[in-house]
Amino acid sequence: MCNIAEGFESRSDRTFYDMLRRAKGSCGEVRTLVHIAGKIGYISEEKVTAMMPICLKCSGQLQALMSHLETTRPEVPSRKPW
Repeated sequence: MCNIAEGFESRSDRTFYDMLRRAKGSCGEVRTLVHIAGKIGYISEEKVTAMMPICLKCSGQLQALMSHLETTRPEVPSRKPW
């Protein structure tokens, strides 16, 4: 949430997009940590099962916003293939 707020407040579409990318990366980190916490018994498998869809939904929402910016903001270049 802090990355998104920082990017938005920058008043630059490019910076906002870059901070959304960081936030999406953080979603992946959280998903990994939830998985590890379940494997080592720090949280129950029920909690892992409940949290994973939330993590995936958040990541998907960030991707949708990033895609929107790619197509509507000239300052944000479209994704190029690697």
